[in-house]
Amino acid sequence: MRAGRWSAAAAGVCLVCSVLSLACGEAGPGEWVVEGSYRWRDVDPQGKGGFDRLDAARHGIDFVYDVAEARRYENRIFVEGAGVAIGDVDGDGLADLFFAGFGVPSRLFHNRGGWHFDDVTEEAGIALEDVLVRGATLADVDGDRDLDLVLAVHGAPNRLLVNDGTGVFEPADGAGFEASRGSTTSALADIDGDGDLDVYFANYKTLQADDVLSDAQRAGLDRLRPGPDGRIDVPDYLAEHYHVDFDGRFVRWWELGEPDEFYLNQGDGHFRAISLESRFRQSDGRPLTDPLRDWGLTARFSDWDGDGDPDLYVADDFNSPDRIWINRGDGTFAAAPATAIRTTSLSSMAVAVSDIDRDGDLDLLTTDMLARDRAQRVTQITGFNPEPEPPGVIDTRVQENRNALQLNRGDGTFAEVAHEAGVAASDWTWGALFMDADLDGYEDLLVTTGHV
Repeated sequence: MRAGRWSAAAAGVCLVCSVLSLACGEAGPGEWVVEGSYRWRDVDPQGKGGFDRLDAARHGIDFVYDVAEARRYENRIFVEGAGVAIGDVDGDGLADLFFAGFGVPSRLFHNRGGWHFDDVTEEAGIALEDVLVRGATLADVDGDRDLDLVLAVHGAPNRLLVNDGTGVFEPADGAGFEASRGSTTSALADIDGDGDLDVYFANYKTLQADDVLSDAQRAGLDRLRPGPDGRIDVPDYLAEHYHVDFDGRFVRWWELGEPDEFYLNQGDGHFRAISLESRFRQSDGRPLTDPLRDWGLTARFSDWDGDGDPDLYVADDFNSPDRIWINRGDGTFAAAPATAIRTTSLSSMAVAVSDIDRDGDLDLLTTDMLARDRAQRVTQITGFNPEPEPPGVIDTRVQENRNALQLNRGDGTFAEVAHEAGVAASDWTWGALFMDADLDGYEDLLVTTGHV
């Protein structure tokens, strides 16, 4: 990156597009200058940063996330919204917009320059009227140098739409995505060094227990007691949704999410399902013994240890711990030790990655729901609190109800500095993106917030 200039990736480099970063039409005065594997041109920030609000409908974008209230009462996950993928799908040099439809049909808008868009959903062959698309990623999964669509689908198998190079898509019915779960987002990277993109789906839940079980059934949790041997007999209808254990003093339970999904690319855009137990290890090298039934919201590949291969961060909601996986160089992963990252967000929702202190390694932010207003903050009561640790126990990781900013020390450990950086609280934050909004050479932070 040059001061006062915008750099763009050269053709053929696959980028996973973000929901909040968009280049439309002319980026500014000056011609593109090609230098090696990248290009740049001068831009004029006109002495100010920030953004101008556009009337989306006037510019051709007509899309509203809208789920009927009755449907939201039947399944509270419908409250949570869906995502956007941004990228040049037709090769004309302009970023197009795909809106994931979660209760309404998904839509694709072609960028024709000057901040004007055309709805080309039908012409592009995107027939997803009845598909609950929660998340979308544009990436070249079949290696033909155009952007395909990877869709995280709620309650049905995830989908791949293959681009023919002109912005027309065909469903890859044999893509290999198998499970029908409450998928939220996907992350793609070449995890095994074979030159193609593999995919990890973060999964939440298709239907929560509160929308399945009656009040009387849920009240059965309060009646659970350990037997003489300390074991608890949990009815099947509760065991399907809850983990229950006895710590010697109290019977505890928490609701389980659904296991994530992991697929290896076979080199042609077809995928093979891989169990997490076969590729992921605990921090001490021991294999996972059971599927991790977390509440996954966001997965993100980045190289945090600087060894050239992609590591994986999975942001998990509720009391599910964030999963921080370090690539061991052979396509297998080991959990980062608790002593490497000591504090994470409690209900992690978004992940943003950047070198915010410009020391050559990647730092990381996860977002939560802590109110910025201190008076409002005292009205927030979380149902999940950290368990007190016995004296002398140091190899644990604490979850806090706030954003967490992990400053990379460059030695495999991170310092959590959200309070010091002034970003611990940003309200109910679903999305986050580091970007240099005012072109001063420093990364700014853009967040999206809100909830019904």
